[in-house]
Amino acid sequence: MYLSGKTWENTKTNLTFNGYQEKNSGPHDLAIEYGVAQKLSGGSVIDLRFGDLITGDVPKNGTWFNSYLSNVPTGSNRIVAIRSYSNATGFVSGNVYE
Repeated sequence: MYLSGKTWENTKTNLTFNGYQEKNSGPHDLAIEYGVAQKLSGGSVIDLRFGDLITGDVPKNGTWFNSYLSNVPTGSNRIVAIRSYSNATGFVSGNVYE
């Protein structure tokens, strides 16, 4: 899944995701990998790198998770990508830092 929003450029190869995830519904805990993809002309997307698998609830009003990505190719037209490994639904939000 690719999150919509404004594309951005990374000038460094090491990135940090800082965010939260809270389960909304479903029989299992959330299990999500956060990553970076490149949006190509025509709407195609190429996955570049993914970080650690973040499991369970990480509340918005608590201590947020950090997920580190290394060796991310530098460039433009970057977007956030997520991979869900459960059939739970939830609310996720965060930021990416160089």
